[in-house]
Amino acid sequence: MIAARHAGAHACRSGPFVIVGFEEPASLDVVYVETAGSTLWLEREDDAHRHRSLFDSVRRSALSPEDSRALVDGLTKEFR
Repeated sequence: MIAARHAGAHACRSGPFVIVGFEEPASLDVVYVETAGSTLWLEREDDAHRHRSLFDSVRRSALSPEDSRALVDGLTKEFR
């Protein structure tokens, strides 16, 4: 899914992150964050919740999978 420019700045503009979840019910999700100078592992439950909310916000504002595919197809044809 593509976050289109017309949607404006998205909530995750601070940088990439990965939410790592585990199947064991007692295990907490952790967040892996890359920065310019280091990497961080955020292990608090509220960190995982906040990043999950950020991801959901971007996903809601992004183009649908079908519209994303159509945009990529159109750009591919345009730049051939």
